[in-house]
Amino acid sequence: MVQLAVLNVVSSVCAEINNRANGQAIAPAQAALGNFAVPAGSAQGTLASTTNAGWPSQNNATSLNLYGRLVGCVGNSNAGSTGYYFYEVIPSTATS
Repeated sequence: MVQLAVLNVVSSVCAEINNRANGQAIAPAQAALGNFAVPAGSAQGTLASTTNAGWPSQNNATSLNLYGRLVGCVGNSNAGSTGYYFYEVIPSTATS
């Protein structure tokens, strides 16, 4: 299992995060990435509607390839959590 930590930021901060983490000063176009908000009464949020297909997957002058990146920033168009989000992938420490 993989967990995702997210923090809402403004677009200029998003571009700087991607510049430092991935070498491109880009705040990606917003895409439907799922609701990052923590449900009421829940200890943690769920990203059940999020799939890899929604994440930026191209690496050119206007978009950013975040596939396989553990740290970066994305633009989310989901109604529950619209905006730019710094993210960090947190690998699970659970054993199977």
